[in-house]
Amino acid sequence: MEWRVWRQQIAWRPRYRGFFLDTSGDSEGIGLMINLALNVIPFTLFALSLTSSLLATVVVWPWRRWVSRRWTVHARPPSGTEFPDREQVVHGRAAADALVREWAAAIKREGTLVSP
Repeated sequence: MEWRVWRQQIAWRPRYRGFFLDTSGDSEGIGLMINLALNVIPFTLFALSLTSSLLATVVVWPWRRWVSRRWTVHARPPSGTEFPDREQVVHGRAAADALVREWAAAIKREGTLVSP
């Protein structure tokens, strides 16, 4: 199983929470129209959150780099849940990059990321 290990760079990671109804027996497309109608507001909120996250990153990234020096490192399997399987906050970008390399080496050696 391949894992993904990375250092968080954007301010936050927006998540889409939409509604999906089972329309397998629908032959006239009514279910599709209902699904589209149910997802207009959640998609709009997701788009606003994504835009806000990207705009906030312009401030947050330099703040993280030069002031707080706190970076979050994430690791998760791509077939897993949408939330990271493991995350850790470290002090300094070099420490975050070193932790990414350490976790990647541990995953390559063990096949998974073992808990501390």
